[in-house]
Amino acid sequence: AGLWTLDYTTGAIWATERTRTILGFTPDEPLDIGRFEARVDPEDLATVREAIARARENGEPVALDYRIRHPGESAVRWISSRGSVRRSADGEPERLTGFSIDVTERRSGEAALRASEARLDAGAELAGLGFYEVDHERRTAYFDPRLRDLLGLPPEPELGIQKVEHFLERIHADDRSRFFELRDQLHDGRLKEVTVEYRYLHPERGERWQLQVARIATRDASDYVRKAYGVVRDITEQHEREDELRRSLEEIARLKDRLQAETDYLRAE
Repeated sequence: AGLWTLDYTTGAIWATERTRTILGFTPDEPLDIGRFEARVDPEDLATVREAIARARENGEPVALDYRIRHPGESAVRWISSRGSVRRSADGEPERLTGFSIDVTERRSGEAALRASEARLDAGAELAGLGFYEVDHERRTAYFDPRLRDLLGLPPEPELGIQKVEHFLERIHADDRSRFFELRDQLHDGRLKEVTVEYRYLHPERGERWQLQVARIATRDASDYVRKAYGVVRDITEQHEREDELRRSLEEIARLKDRLQAETDYLRAE
């Protein structure tokens, strides 16, 4: 971190060598508020000025991130600054003192993470996948908005284990034993991954077919499951198309048998 002090009366800025390096100034280069603002990215300049003015007028602490450009560099650098007002003996704001840190690398990492999350979310949305994570140690569970919609869960993203069990009771009675048997095998370590289809009684949409894929995220030293996660997809339309296709094939088979019977009759005649 680099330390600095802005003199409200003269506009001069005292800065340590580290601060000058962060802001792109040489050790012997004059530094004042005008030269500093010239380095601030135009899109952030108004925000920086407002923060400095509020600190002087109201004594409000300065806490902001902004972009600057070093001479000769096209890429921006992200700077995080914190400061507070120092007053004179008569109570007038005399100077603003604080420190600054170059957080460009952190910001780049955050931007890359956001981009990655956006791509994953877009892929999950296109695939119609809802994500969940169950924390058995804390006895809580996280459901993303898509999954809460698929299962008709309440709006809060984090639920207690008891509520999760309550919604598992909405699994169709004919599919429940197979579902829980596979879940037990997953928890016992007999299976590395579970893929299961079952009918789910949605509180508003009625019976829906769901496809669920689940894995164990972490176990403790005694091999007890600490966290599990998975995805759920509504495959009701797929099952309806399969049922329609099956009915069509059965009808074709009946027509074929009928045609064969009529052919045999005609041959006999």
